[in-house]
Amino acid sequence: MNHVHNPSSELRRTNRAAVLRILANHGAASRAEICEALNLTPAGLSRIARELIDADLVVEGTVVNTRSGAGRRAGNLTINPNGAFVLGVSITANRRNVALANAAGEVLEQIDISGVDASDPDKTLSAILAAAKSLASPQTDWGSWLAGAGVSVATTGKISPDGDTSIGVLGWRNVPIGRWLGDQLGLPVTVTSRADSLVQAEFAKSAEAGARIFLINVGLGIGCAWLGADGTGQPAPDLGNVAHIPNPVSDAICHCGRRGCYQVTGSGIAVVRSLAALADDATPPLADLSAPLAVAVRAADGGDLAAKSAFHAAGAELARAVDIAHNLLAPDLVYLAGETGRQADFVAGVRDGLTQIGALLPPDAVRISDIRTVEAAASAALHAFVFSRDVDLARLKAA
Repeated sequence: MNHVHNPSSELRRTNRAAVLRILANHGAASRAEICEALNLTPAGLSRIARELIDADLVVEGTVVNTRSGAGRRAGNLTINPNGAFVLGVSITANRRNVALANAAGEVLEQIDISGVDASDPDKTLSAILAAAKSLASPQTDWGSWLAGAGVSVATTGKISPDGDTSIGVLGWRNVPIGRWLGDQLGLPVTVTSRADSLVQAEFAKSAEAGARIFLINVGLGIGCAWLGADGTGQPAPDLGNVAHIPNPVSDAICHCGRRGCYQVTGSGIAVVRSLAALADDATPPLADLSAPLAVAVRAADGGDLAAKSAFHAAGAELARAVDIAHNLLAPDLVYLAGETGRQADFVAGVRDGLTQIGALLPPDAVRISDIRTVEAAASAALHAFVFSRDVDLARLKAA
């Protein structure tokens, strides 16, 4: 069916969002390529392109230089990096950042607020608000200048439509993150789990076209997200959460109260427990493990044999969970993210473990995600408030 024959504004907004997502995911595209991909006529695309160009969100026939120095091919449609700006916020056990990003997803500036007491949600949210205001241009009404904000949080629990959630590793319970920040910033805010925002960003930025992706974010604990070939998926609480599947070869007690969860055998928690020689029944507060994990990462990266061995062993244990997820979801690619997940010995352990257990997933299908949480949060904001069918083009143009 050719969409342009239907004059409804709803369908036009849907097609416009589809055009924006193609440009956001691929950097640049010709009109012919877009028409073929979306089954649009040249006339239909021309109307959409004119809207986006008039709003300064898209440019054509001009080489647009980004902060990385890369240019766009002349004659193609491409996202104008300066066409919109968003905030990205990361709230995790080891790092809290607030960043300003442009429409190309490039972080222009960021502020680290990790020094604020993260166990106090009020202090943390107030610090986020102060950082957000300081990132805005003093010459501009920043409330109208920004399209929205994305918040990526270290949770495997549910997130309400209003952005209320709990962050167990920080001791937060039912904190209205999205509602409070939205009210204070005067902006729309989307709150996502770290794993979900990372897998969406990975799909948009670097994944092979049509690939089914399973992403495992491994910091202290484990967060998972699944994305189908069409770019739709579900975060860990709904599908593919391997964190609390029991590992039959371990008797270590998990913070959930059960024994042998991969959360404590194939994660940063496992690394810290191993290096500290903790007994199976020891359950130190998660907040107390963040600093030791950072020390362990630096030690392993520096060549410390005990640390390298601990990361490799934890990765080999996680390989069993990866195999379970592969048997359940049949992903084409598995991405490892997070402070532990990106550590070289941990990655080697996962790949070696898959070989040792005879897993169907080939080790080279395990990839490393180099997207940072705050970048993923900004990407979530762009897709929610800029590359969406509800983008307010008049507001962007006025700003």
